[in-house]
Amino acid sequence: MIPRKTFEGKFPDKSYRRFVCSSLLRICMGYLFLTNVFVVLIQATRVLEIFYDVMALQFVQQLDDISFHLAKMDMLGKAIFRATTTKSYRAEFQKQKIGKKTSVFLKVIYFLNLCVLLALMAIVSTRQKRGYYQCKSITVAFGNAVWEGAVVKTPSGKFEDDWTLFYSYFNGVYIQDGEHHGRPKYREVRKYNNTLYETTIAAEIKFCREEGAWIFTHEKITKSRDSEESGCGSWLLR
Repeated sequence: MIPRKTFEGKFPDKSYRRFVCSSLLRICMGYLFLTNVFVVLIQATRVLEIFYDVMALQFVQQLDDISFHLAKMDMLGKAIFRATTTKSYRAEFQKQKIGKKTSVFLKVIYFLNLCVLLALMAIVSTRQKRGYYQCKSITVAFGNAVWEGAVVKTPSGKFEDDWTLFYSYFNGVYIQDGEHHGRPKYREVRKYNNTLYETTIAAEIKFCREEGAWIFTHEKITKSRDSEESGCGSWLLR
């Protein structure tokens, strides 16, 4: 901390208020950087995205420092060069002894910062476990894949294995409808109003713990007559 008398004694022509304001702005930049990192961590879906986003934030934060160094190298004009090479930018202040009250105040500020960060992390972790950040709906496009010889269970209960399955028939929106193995389960909805089917049996996308993957299933379509209707063995895609 630099007292007012020390600053004005060394630079009588400079404004102490502006000096304090610039220091507070630097602190605000640090808080904004931490906030941006926090938002990036929440919204990112891949580790590589976090890496690139944090690098971009770091670059933006250092743009003023880069510009200052370029100005000191006389690359941005003579006027800016003279402004950035004044004595005020090369001044060094002796370390000041702080009182007990100031020391306690700084420790309280550090402790409050730690508490805020831990509280935010606890809130995010709790919401994550409760599924707050899970996607409520997904849009699926299977492409032009075709499977000949799919086994279909007819309304009479018989199995027929001479059907051709066009996966593109099941393109569209799937909304979250319950959970399966601790992960959200998505059910196919009507294509014209995105509401659940009432009589038609819809396809499902869910996580299978035995397969270790997300699977696409349909209650009436299986890979073979011996597939488990309620288990993971009846997956059509994974």
